[in-house]
Amino acid sequence: RSSDLLLILLALVAIAAIPLWVELLGYVFDRSFAVNPGAIVRIVLVMIVLPLAAGMAVHALLPHIAARD
Repeated sequence: RSSDLLLILLALVAIAAIPLWVELLGYVFDRSFAVNPGAIVRIVLVMIVLPLAAGMAVHALLPHIAARD
């Protein structure tokens, strides 16, 4: 579905956008901020990609369980 693809696209964009925003905020406020891109990747995987993949797998393998009433 297009909504699934959009969610994945936005999650991937967040991996690059968050460090850039942190850098910009550091420049604007004249402070040193740091963010670990690996931490962002882990959050995106655990909070978005894995649940979405699990739901898609259940829908593909067990459609009667995934069916909406």
